[in-house]
This record gives sequence, C-alpha cells and structure tokens, in this order.
Amino acid sequence: MLLFFPSAQLTPFSRSRNKGLVIRIKGVEHTIPDADYPQITTRSEDTLTTEKTVWDGAGYPTTETLKEKADRKLQENLQILEDNLSGKSSKTTTLGKGAGPYAEVQKRLVPYASESGDVLIVETLSNDVILIENNTDANFYVLQNQRLSSLLCINCKNCKISALDSAVIASRTCRLIDCDNCTFIFEDVDVRKVECFRTTNCSIIFIGDEVVLENSRVIWREGCQNNTVNQGVMTVTTSAVRTQHRLTRSIPVPPTTINCQLCTTLYPVQHMHNLNIVDKTASGTPVITEAGLSLITELTPFTMNSLPGDERWNSSIPTAEDILQSLATLREAPFTLTKKDLRDIYDTERMEYEEPLEVVAEKAKEIALMMKAAKHCVLYSGAGISTSGGIPDFRGPQGVWTLRDKGLHVGGKDICGASPTLAHYAVTELARKLLIRFVITTNMDGLHLRSGLPNHLLVELHGCCYKEWCSGCGKYFMRAYDVAEGTNTREHWTKRRCNFCNTQLQDTIVHFSETYRSQMDPMTAMYHSRTADLAIVMGTSMCVQGAASYPDKVLKNPGGKMVIVNLQNTPYDKLAAVRVFARTDTFMKALLTALEITEFDQQTDCIQQWDENMS
Repeated sequence: MLLFFPSAQLTPFSRSRNKGLVIRIKGVEHTIPDADYPQITTRSEDTLTTEKTVWDGAGYPTTETLKEKADRKLQENLQILEDNLSGKSSKTTTLGKGAGPYAEVQKRLVPYASESGDVLIVETLSNDVILIENNTDANFYVLQNQRLSSLLCINCKNCKISALDSAVIASRTCRLIDCDNCTFIFEDVDVRKVECFRTTNCSIIFIGDEVVLENSRVIWREGCQNNTVNQGVMTVTTSAVRTQHRLTRSIPVPPTTINCQLCTTLYPVQHMHNLNIVDKTASGTPVITEAGLSLITELTPFTMNSLPGDERWNSSIPTAEDILQSLATLREAPFTLTKKDLRDIYDTERMEYEEPLEVVAEKAKEIALMMKAAKHCVLYSGAGISTSGGIPDFRGPQGVWTLRDKGLHVGGKDICGASPTLAHYAVTELARKLLIRFVITTNMDGLHLRSGLPNHLLVELHGCCYKEWCSGCGKYFMRAYDVAEGTNTREHWTKRRCNFCNTQLQDTIVHFSETYRSQMDPMTAMYHSRTADLAIVMGTSMCVQGAASYPDKVLKNPGGKMVIVNLQNTPYDKLAAVRVFARTDTFMKALLTALEITEFDQQTDCIQQWDENMS
C-alpha cells in the first residue's frame, strides 16, 4: 500500500524522559510536562519505521516513515504552543481584501500512478488537480475529508477509483477519458458533473442519500460503450477504505457517437434516465438539444473551473481533445507556489476570519429584510453555533480534525456540561415569532432542544446524545445524560430496554460512513429544504455530505436565496446571496437588533424537564 503526504519543514524540539516536551522558542527553552501535553497516538515500532511515498510541496515524490510523519505533525503545532505561551489569542484574523473565495489559487497538477495495489490520496489542497493516468489493476482512494480541485482519470484499465465519505471536490467535476473496465465510486460526495469520453465497460456508482444523489449528472461522449450507472447504499464499514455497498438501482447507457451524446440524470433518484443532449441536424451537423442547454444552465452555478480554459464551456460541452489540450497547458505552466505558499494555502482554507462589527450589522439588516419577506425560512446549524458553549468544532484552527491531523488531542467540556448559547436561544425566539419555520442541524449536542426549540421544528441529522429509541415499537426516550456513554462505537446498544415492548434501546448517533438511523429525518429535512425560499446556514464549513447538500435546494425555487454565516470559507460561498464572516453569537446579536428584538428568554434549559418518555 502506498501513502501520499505533502511534506513540511521541521522545527527543533526534544523530549526529556523525566521532564516532558522541551521546545526552544526564540532562543528560550520551555518545558511542557507530559501530563499537560497532548500525546500523539502510540504505534508499534514496525509501523513507525514503515516507508511510504510522499508528495512534497511541488508535487515530486520523496520518502518518509510514519514516525517522521508523526514528528512532523508535532512541529506544525509549535506555533500554537508559542501563541499560548506568549498569551496571544487564537488564530482568528480580521477579514480584509486578501480573503479570497474558496479555491481561487494557482492550480497544481498532482499525478498518481501505481503498477498494482492500493493508493491512498490524502492531505490534498483545493487547488490540486488529481490526475490518475496510465494505470492497470490498481485501486485509488480519495480519503474522507480531503479537498481537491478536480479528478481526472485517463487511459486506465481494470482500476477502481473511489472518492470516499465527504471528500470535497471544489469544482464538483470529474473527467474520465479512454478508460476500460474501471469502477468509479462516489460515496457521499457532491460531484455535479462526471464527463466520460471513449469509456468502455465502466461502472459509475453513486453511494449516498437522495439529497446528494439527485445532484449528479453523467455526460457520455465520443464512443462510450457498455457502461452502467448505479445507485447504492453503504452496508458495512470496516476501515477507512474497506466499505461494502449494496446496489439499489442500475441503468445501462446506450452507445454514444459524436452525433449522439447522452446525459444520465439521477433526478429524481427513483427514475434514473438517459437524456439526449447532442443531436444532429438534417445536414449532419451536431447541435446541443434543448435538454442539453437546460443541463448547462442547471450545472453552471454549481461547478467551478479546474483546468485552463474551462470558462469556455459555460455555454457548451467540451470534447476530449479540448480537455487534453487544457491539461497540456496546465502541465507546461510553471508552478510558482513554494512549500511555504502551499502551507499558507492549507492554513488559509481553515483560517477563521471576522468582519468588522459595523459590516456584520449592515449585513444583518439585509438578512432581516429577507426573513420578513420569506414564507418558509429554514435555518441550518453546525458545530460553530455551540463553540461558545464549550463544545469544540471540527475543522476550525482548534477543531477536532485539525488538531488530530497535528497529532494532538482537543480539549473541551463534557457534552452534558455545555449550555445553550445566545445563538441557540435566538434561534428559538425567531422560531417563536415565525421568522424561522424549521431548523436542521448536524449537531448531536441537543442544545437546540435544551434552549426550548420544539422537537417538531427540528431535525437532528446526526442524532442527539440525549435521545435513544426503540427499534421494536419506534418509541423515543429523552434522558438527562449522554445515552451513548459506555456504548461501543457503531454498535449503538445502550444496555437499556424499552418500558413498552422490552426491546433493547439504541442511541441515535450517526458516525462517519453510516447511513441515517431514521429515514424520517432525511425525508423531513428534504421536504423543508425543497419548500424553503430562504436558507440560513450558520456555524458549519459545509464539507460533510449529505448534510451540506440540503441548503442549496433553495436555489431551485423561484426567488430562493441562501445566506452563509461562518468564520471559515466554505465550498458553497459563491452561491450565497449574503456571506457573513462572524461568530454565530455576534451575528445573532446584530440580527436581533435589526429585527428590533430586545428581550428574549436565555434562561430555559429543558434538560431539567425531560422525563423518561418522549412520543
């Protein structure tokens, strides 16, 4: 198995067996006792010395052991330590002109090749154009939570290429040219357009829920034969790359020629079908059909340029030669970004920005007018709404995944020790005044319910730590404690039984690569997302699918608008009518002021009222 990692420069440090970690900052040694310093995961010595292939900052291979990688990850945290020692604040900056949109940097072509075996594609950047070319009998995996610009597969045979749970493809575009007998799997990945040229005997599989699947279109051009498009659901997860799927629907794709080109659409997902997007006139000249023009119009707002000249295809459909020429242009272009530039890009994508208060106030006034005019405003919340309550987020500078990638453990309150924030109470008040009609959250902390928001106005897509349910009779139970505490991950049994039918109770938590525990939750969320004329997204980087695909459904409605409030850039920023860089509490204060709401309940905590039962 081959692993690929960009490299980083090291900073001197040492570890004393008796003292702990000793670091040298500006010539002064600081000792941090082991008990106070987050430990990296212990691995066996055999694993630590295993060599792997690594990509350096310019995309050239080098070598590194896993021990060296662990040490390198530790170095990346030294700046955080220095800031803490010097009393500096966390890594948050004031938004200025330099804060550009997501993925607007020079594209880097990163080729991957393997004679056989597994290749894991990790630690990519959203400017990386991943090229899998001239491979046979190999498996390529774009792992969870990776960010890349686009994915190209050229001249591959008997290969399997998988983009796994919530990988972010910034352009939402994948291109396949001259591939034979290959399998392409997109597992809960928002890919809007898969362009296939001269592919034969290939299978494209979309795994996930309807909210993601209905976004996808597969375009077949120039001599594609014996291909199929499939839908499926995940059944078993045994590791990061070892998943099993059950196919639920399949549609064969008729052969295509220059004069007959097709699009396989998954909308609606219950009726996959092929559309003719290019036809020929009486004189034999190929022309784009009405369905083809409609397809281009539909996809243009949701796709981004990934190759030089991609902007030319906003009103037409490229040929394979067009794409190969653009690829050649990218190959020949000098790559001017240094390793430091790439590290800065990586940090910038995760950097938190804060706009001046007066800017937030002006945007809040604009959003307040939208809310008053909206008939069905739906609010989507993520981990950022709970950080001021003591619960860490996932992808911020001090987030769970960010620190884990640096070999560190994130601190924070016990989930039951957290309290609803001002933003939670504000959402409840806006729902009480009918300015918010429904709330969809990916948080499992139960703080929306604790702040007084009624259960019938809320969908918790990833479950609730206070809620357990009976698979026998469907009854729900609300507890005043974390019901998942003491349960084994992915087993879900809470060791308690239903007081009605005596069936074992389960928690409601949804882990990575798991399907929703209740089918009613995604169905309810989909209904409100499709009904909405205003979507307000708060406190989420919008990277996790299928939750991230709900808000933009509003754009399919006449006059529908989306607002995003988050400290970090998101892949959907360009779709937002208003984009606010602010903490959720700060924004909600400004919004309540704009709506002339001066008094609202900030004392209620429903955890004190919950009993054993909930219907």
